[in-house]
Amino acid sequence: MGSSTITRPKREVPANTGNTMRQFGSRTQWFALIALVVGLFAYWLTHAGLTDDGYITLDYARAFATDGTWGMTPGLESNSATSPFNVLLLAGLMFLAKLITGETSPIIVLGIVTVAAMVATAAWWSVISKRLGISWSSALTGLVLVLLSPFALSVVGLETQLLLALLVGLFAEGLRGRPVLFGVLAGLTILTRLDSVIVVFALSLALAGVRRKWWRALVPTLIVGLPWFVTSWLTLGSAIPDTLAIKQQTELPGGWTFKTGLWLFVSSANSAVPAILSLIPAVLGLIALIYWVAKVRGGRLAPLAILGGAGVLYFLVYLAIDPAAFLWYYVPTVALLTFFFAGALDPLSMRIRAVRASALRAVVGLVLAVGTLIPELLHGLPWQTPPIFGNWALPTEYMRIGNDLATRLNGEGMLAPGEVGTLMFGCQCDIIDQFSDRGAAIPYLRRQVNKAGPLTKWAYELNYANLDWTKQRTPLRWRMEWHPGWISPRPDVWNVHSPGIGPGHFIMLPIDAPKSPVIFPPEKPYYPPES
Repeated sequence: MGSSTITRPKREVPANTGNTMRQFGSRTQWFALIALVVGLFAYWLTHAGLTDDGYITLDYARAFATDGTWGMTPGLESNSATSPFNVLLLAGLMFLAKLITGETSPIIVLGIVTVAAMVATAAWWSVISKRLGISWSSALTGLVLVLLSPFALSVVGLETQLLLALLVGLFAEGLRGRPVLFGVLAGLTILTRLDSVIVVFALSLALAGVRRKWWRALVPTLIVGLPWFVTSWLTLGSAIPDTLAIKQQTELPGGWTFKTGLWLFVSSANSAVPAILSLIPAVLGLIALIYWVAKVRGGRLAPLAILGGAGVLYFLVYLAIDPAAFLWYYVPTVALLTFFFAGALDPLSMRIRAVRASALRAVVGLVLAVGTLIPELLHGLPWQTPPIFGNWALPTEYMRIGNDLATRLNGEGMLAPGEVGTLMFGCQCDIIDQFSDRGAAIPYLRRQVNKAGPLTKWAYELNYANLDWTKQRTPLRWRMEWHPGWISPRPDVWNVHSPGIGPGHFIMLPIDAPKSPVIFPPEKPYYPPES
């Protein structure tokens, strides 16, 4: 009581070591098998309904696998990929797929990475749960709730699953006192999402097995991470992706930011149920963590409190930055608090007689898992869109428009309407915006540098020391706009629909045409008859 020093619980080394090791292996194998099944199901469920940002990642990986371009399409360089490791991993597998089959097969490769990340998460979580004496049923509850979380499945295509696997792996290897492997995973974690560096640093301080031999963790971290950042700084003009500067200038309709974003998700008719189901175990985990800090501060939950605390820290960092409310910013916190909730199920259920404790844990886990799964199944099989979705059109509609543009543009580029990933994936042509064209990003970068404070400005200037600030946007003849409502079809108009936004349309215009009004055009909206 009263001390937060992390020591190995006495129950970790029972007398029958051989039997314990067999049980340890059995749990790892079973959890990996369960994650494999869940991962394959999750891939099939989500593969046709990825978010636009998920397709941006696939665009980057396909371009790099095709001709080595670091950008969203071959020959058009940019540096907006938030997750270099995820892109490089996908690109490497796409390159192998192309060597073997002649096709890069991006969606299949994404499935391989997604399933592998889920299996890795399960294996490392089994290490943690076994080491901390968490019961089989409670550990399984945590795993299934994290893997099936509507928050996490809604952002398949991004680096989220990979990041979760690495964060859980970091904690597992730190708990086992393996600083070198911790360092390797730390480097990969930072390459997966740079904003995770604060969590990596916190875990390295909190886990005694890493802290006492910090140099053995630091060296592999630098060996793994530095080569990319130095290469990016020298060849791409910045070590840190442009998204850091661009996203701070992004404003969502309604002014929703990270501080208010959760309310956006739970108050929207289309996303309320999956959002609430994602948040229930995380909120329960937060309540349990607060109780542990206030009343316990010791026992077998002490190491796991570090993991839950890392999730809270990640949330607080974003709360301070307060960027626009993108769903993937919340997933790490939700997942890590869910794992703490799973660990807290054991002491909570032990307040009841031992015979009933196991049954209680099983019932709680079953209710939460089934309650999460049913709405996901009712959303459609497979999904046309994620259950929490804010793009202007269905992925299939964007693909159709992209295929049309491939013919219409005939090798020319076009200014993007505000969403670019799926259009470019379908078109495989130059759809230009600040994420896909470095020249188009320059005004955003210059604006962010100019408005930064002295210290931040110095950091930005160092980051962009090798950037060619004179680079111009690709010359264009066409642009595309989105407007609400359907209108009479014609060759330069595509009517679309989004569950969260409603009917809308895209229109292709000459680049120098007058900007259209918000509600376009002044004609009676056209609603195609139902087929």
